This record gives sequence, structure tokens and C-alpha cells, in this order.
Amino acid sequence: MKKVDIIEARLNHAEMLAPDMRAVDVAEIRATYNVEPLEALRASVKAASFASTCFINNEPICMFGVSPVKVIDGTGNILENVGAPWMLATNGFYRYVKSFISYNGKYIEKMLELYPILMNYVDERNIAAKRWLKRSGFKIYAPEPWGVLNMPFHRFEKRREGF
Repeated sequence: MKKVDIIEARLNHAEMLAPDMRAVDVAEIRATYNVEPLEALRASVKAASFASTCFINNEPICMFGVSPVKVIDGTGNILENVGAPWMLATNGFYRYVKSFISYNGKYIEKMLELYPILMNYVDERNIAAKRWLKRSGFKIYAPEPWGVLNMPFHRFEKRREGF
């Protein structure tokens, strides 16, 4: 039986996850910010309204959370009730993906309680993440250049019911 522990993320968890980060996540953070995994994990935890680390059988497999962002809508208004959900995972994630996904809805709902709009970008090359986002009820938009490398990314979004 798999032992799943999802706890509040700590900066030292970043040091555990960074050396074994999935290649797809490394490529995405380099295309977005041009930083290394450890820096991306630390910055994500520091900026987050909440962040968690998932351990399965005492192995850290991913860190995820939501951070506040300000977005300018199509009419020039600043939306301040937007959260950017994120997740960075290790190669061990592939062994436990089904175990992790069973907790998926609970944490998306927690994010939507904090922010009625969840929005971020996913690398066009990250096929599994796009599939997971669609299954989780996120709307995925056409790719557009984004990040420091101006690579194709999809904006994704989910809104609290009634918002």
C-alpha cells in the first residue's frame, strides 16, 4: 500500500526535489524564466499563498501551490483575484501519478476558495500536463509566445462556479 503525505511545502523540500526534477519541468522553467530547478522551486514556495509537497512512501515526488498574480483583462482593467496554480515534479512522479491524481480535486478546490480565477501557462511540449489540466476542468487556449525564450505556451484557466 502506498503511503501518501501531502504537507506544507518548506524551502528544504526544494533541495530534495530539484536534483531529480522531470526533464519536461526543467525545460518549462528554463523557457519561462531561464532559471535552474532549485531557484524555481524556492521562488515558487516564497511567492505562494499556499504550497504543498507530496511524499509517497517517504519519497518527495512533487511540489505544487498557487500564487497571487495581477492580470490585465481585455478592457485594460486589473484583475487582482487571480491565482496562478503551479506544480513541479520529480521523475518519481511517473511511478505514482495515479496516487497523486486521486488528491487532485481537493487541492484545486482549495485554490478556487482563495482565488475565483486560476490562470497560468503550460509549455506546448508538455503533453501530459495539458491532458491533466483538461481532465481537471481547465480551459486551454491556443498557444502563444511566452516566457523569456518566447516559446509557444498555452494559457489555461479555471473559474469558481458562478464567477
